[in-house]
Amino acid sequence: MRELTRGRLLGRAAVGGVVLLAGGPALAGGRAAAAGGDAGRVRTALALAHIQARLYSQAGRAEALRPDLLFFARAAARHEEEHVVALAALVEDAGDPPRPDLWQVAADDAAFAHMAVRLEDLTVRALNGIAGELSPAALETTARVASVDARHAAWVRALVGVTPSHHVFDRGRTRDEVAAVLTEAGLDPDLVP
Repeated sequence: MRELTRGRLLGRAAVGGVVLLAGGPALAGGRAAAAGGDAGRVRTALALAHIQARLYSQAGRAEALRPDLLFFARAAARHEEEHVVALAALVEDAGDPPRPDLWQVAADDAAFAHMAVRLEDLTVRALNGIAGELSPAALETTARVASVDARHAAWVRALVGVTPSHHVFDRGRTRDEVAAVLTEAGLDPDLVP
């Protein structure tokens, strides 16, 4: 084994630099293609994060919920606003956010808790549905969002005494399945792209 001298180290660095420069455009194109594919897949989850942020924001402003649910709504509103920012960074042109009218739901304890659990679970399953198709960077972001949304769902369930979800594995949901659940919840399915 030959000794690694400063000259040999610099030589190896130069060769590595040439290889990197030659492959740079191809690598950059690959990243751009991955980002483009991620954008289409992440749009539904981004729309759901907007809907969640709106629900929690309206609940916080209405101040009609009992104190523990109001505390949750305000904390979750901050989290969802950050989720929107993180997911929007994966989507070049996110378009206008959905703006459903959730004031009635946001002012009733039972309706709020039911909608919060439904939206949180739905977002986790929508993110699980796209996980296998995402680039590593997008997967890292969406996994972080999904884990917090799962904790939100558990938090609300605990506040209202509903049994936590007991599935061993969550099956992902497609955009069409997400739209169907929104319809069941009394929301416009066109809120998600």
